[in-house]
Amino acid sequence: DAFDTHVEPRNGLHIHVNRKSFFSKTEERKFIALWNLGDPKSQAFLSMLSRRTTPLKDQNYCKPHPSLQHRTPYYLLGIGLDDPDGVSNRRVSCHTTSATVEVRIFQSIFDLDHILNCIQIVGAMHQFASESSYSCVKPGFTDMFTDWVRSRKGYIRVKNILDGKK
Repeated sequence: DAFDTHVEPRNGLHIHVNRKSFFSKTEERKFIALWNLGDPKSQAFLSMLSRRTTPLKDQNYCKPHPSLQHRTPYYLLGIGLDDPDGVSNRRVSCHTTSATVEVRIFQSIFDLDHILNCIQIVGAMHQFASESSYSCVKPGFTDMFTDWVRSRKGYIRVKNILDGKK
């Protein structure tokens, strides 16, 4: 009863992850890059996870970072994200702050289940970035992520979303 569940497509739910939770700068970069991939398959997948009704690329406050589009994994995992204009833009899907990495793709608050789903999605992506090789940062990473989630115990909420359940 305490949540404003008025669905406003322009509003969003943001999740902050402590930057100290990443084992390395490269792991943090993988995590950020995955949220900012701009290829159609990755964007359709991230839009589905986010529950946004408008594609992320058409959003004003959570689109893939334009300077990261069509870049090689080497760029994304290397100097590209340390660039002053790299991921400091607060209007992109995922960016850094001084102490956190902020994931901004999620639709506004529907209910407590939606909040818990978003938290678990971010947790799964964090673990995926930690356990996966650099090759996961590529267009269409979605199959690799889906297989990874399905092979793990837990992540029930994410598995339900992947199966089309809410």
